[in-house]
Amino acid sequence: VPVGVNPLLAVSQMLHETGYLVSFWSIREQRNPAGIGVTGKSSQVKPPNTDGWKFNTQRNQWEVGISFKNWKHHSIPAHVGRLLAYVLSPRTGTPEQRDLIARALLYRPLPLRTQGSAQTLKQLGKVHNPSGEGWASPGLDCGQRIATIANQFVEPA
Repeated sequence: VPVGVNPLLAVSQMLHETGYLVSFWSIREQRNPAGIGVTGKSSQVKPPNTDGWKFNTQRNQWEVGISFKNWKHHSIPAHVGRLLAYVLSPRTGTPEQRDLIARALLYRPLPLRTQGSAQTLKQLGKVHNPSGEGWASPGLDCGQRIATIANQFVEPA
């Protein structure tokens, strides 16, 4: 809330990305709330350099993705800061927002053309993002799924 991100939307995106916190990437040791850096690249054999790789015990293979040290100081700031980076153009926003974005992009950079490119949930999907990039790829219904999850938490008026 202090940086202008609706917690309901951040949690809804996390639930969408992690299959309601059951994916390998969301469980302890990885603590990745939103598939940050998870590219789909995998290997049946252990890579010579395992930096950026983890052994996925659910699929019994090595996969690329980011693991975070803890939720409070690493995972959640990386998630919220990355969301802000998609919404805010470079060098805009409050000092707190810019700091959070900078922290988040240390984990995984975001091209300048992509920063500020998602003014709607729909634009988090690559297919709908004006930069040609997106959080989800292809992301045909990414925004709709996030909205559907969020709406399940909101009581009708």
